[in-house]
Amino acid sequence: DGVKYPVGIISINKGKNNFMQFALIPQARGRGIAQTALKKIVKIAKVKRVDWGCKKNNYPSLKILYDFNGGIFDNVVKDNRRKSYEGFFCVNKDVSKNMRNNLLLILPESRKRYFKWLELEYNKRLKEQNELNAFLKEYTKWK
Repeated sequence: DGVKYPVGIISINKGKNNFMQFALIPQARGRGIAQTALKKIVKIAKVKRVDWGCKKNNYPSLKILYDFNGGIFDNVVKDNRRKSYEGFFCVNKDVSKNMRNNLLLILPESRKRYFKWLELEYNKRLKEQNELNAFLKEYTKWK
């Protein structure tokens, strides 16, 4: 819908397993891109349930799952060795109260992990990318 800046990747595989992947850059956060795309896809595909998976530090993804009234499986929350969360949301009905509570339980820790990742890893890479772009812009002027 007229997005004029990079947002990352939204890919849809309408094959045997109907797989969707949303890999948005943090700068796109808060613009509702994933929510808008997901609402349109669910409406067009007429699905009743959307399975969900994301890394434990992916707070924006878990927040979207929360906004769609989804939840996280019990065994996933209890297994500390796992690096990701799994759950789902239903289009026309609520998930179990237990799944919803699991999601509410993990949101605060996921938020902490996300902002730590932003500070320690992503912002450093973004700064380096901006410095490289500035250097390359100057370099091309010399030629």
